Order: sequence, then C-alpha cells, then structure tokens
Amino acid sequence: MGLLKKIINKVVQILLILIISTVVPFIFQMLKMPGNVFLPIFTTILITSYFLSLYELVFLSLIIPVTNHIFTGMPITDPYPVLQMMTAELIVLSICIKSIKSLPVFWHLLSAVFMARFFSLVLVLFVTGITFSFWFDNIAHSVPGIFLNVFIASFLISKCNTSDK
Repeated sequence: MGLLKKIINKVVQILLILIISTVVPFIFQMLKMPGNVFLPIFTTILITSYFLSLYELVFLSLIIPVTNHIFTGMPITDPYPVLQMMTAELIVLSICIKSIKSLPVFWHLLSAVFMARFFSLVLVLFVTGITFSFWFDNIAHSVPGIFLNVFIASFLISKCNTSDK
C-alpha cells in the first residue's frame, strides 16, 4: 500500500505542476505580457528544480511546452521551431540545475538558465532556420524575465528550505 500511495502522490504532484505551468503562461497571454520576455514556461521548472528528480524535470521539460502549445498555440512551431528549441532549452536547464550545485541558489539558477539559453545557439547554427540576429534579439529581450524568474524561484526555494528546518 505504501508504494502505491507514493506513486499516486507523485502523479498528482506532476499533474499539479503541469496544470500550473499551463495556466501561468495562459494568464500572461491574457494580460498581453510577452512570453518571450517573461519566460513563464521556465518558471515552474526553476521553482520545482530543487524538489524534483532529474527524470521528473526532464519529463516536465518535454511535456510542458507541448501542453502549452496544445492549449494556447504558444510556443509557436511555425515559421520558427520555438517549441522544439524551448523543449531543448528546458531539458538542458534541468540537467544544468541538477549538475551545478556549488553556487548559492540565485547564482546556481541564473547560470543554469543562461547555459540553457546559450545552448539553443547550437540549434540555431546547426539545425533550425533561425538567424543569429533573431536568436540574439530573443535572448536580449528575455533577460528581464530570466532575472525575474530566477529571483522568484530562488526566493521561494530559500523560503521552503528554511521552513523545513
């Protein structure tokens, strides 16, 4: 019975995270807040990164962009493969977060986000039809959202860590 309860709890946890990660970008769209600036899809991965395993984060990184695309049409797939790039970025973000542990939370998350965003340059240069200037403009516009997300996530993570003690 204990194992079944753990599995059910984990499935419910993942579903709640998936719902939140779909509702937050939807709210941003309804408020006309540009997703390419605020990066609301990154928010849940960052916040949950300290509480989920790498496998769970990678699973969410694969499914969150697709779920958002199904319900909101964002991230787009045409004329640019933003959905595919964002999925790759989120997977790299998850791996970086779980790999880099020696920094304080804020710097840890910030460096992981920038590594993930710069990883997409590899896709731009070798896989997609996106130009370097489009990619650079997209990264430059997302800097405020990166800092906002990292600040919110590191604040919540540090509050959760202090409440556990």
